[in-house]
Amino acid sequence: MNQGVWRLDPKLRFLDQKYLFHFLPGLNFDLMMVKGIILCLSVNRLRQLNISVQQAIVFKLNKFLELKKELILRKKQHKFLSEKVFEFYSSVVA
Repeated sequence: MNQGVWRLDPKLRFLDQKYLFHFLPGLNFDLMMVKGIILCLSVNRLRQLNISVQQAIVFKLNKFLELKKELILRKKQHKFLSEKVFEFYSSVVA
């Protein structure tokens, strides 16, 4: 089997769970693995960013996620309204 299973318990004083939520998807595990060991993910590396820095990063990333969701909703709204305007003018001209 070409799969690995591992567990990371984020109940540590130096690791914010929400930061971990944003951090892990950005890692390319295939490039970092050597003989089944993930080279770049170490406790010491995670400790280098203190909780306040992690929380500041999470705050900014969450803002971007909110803006992305808002943009998607606005695009859907714009498409809907454009279709309604087109339908209205099509019925007036016909």
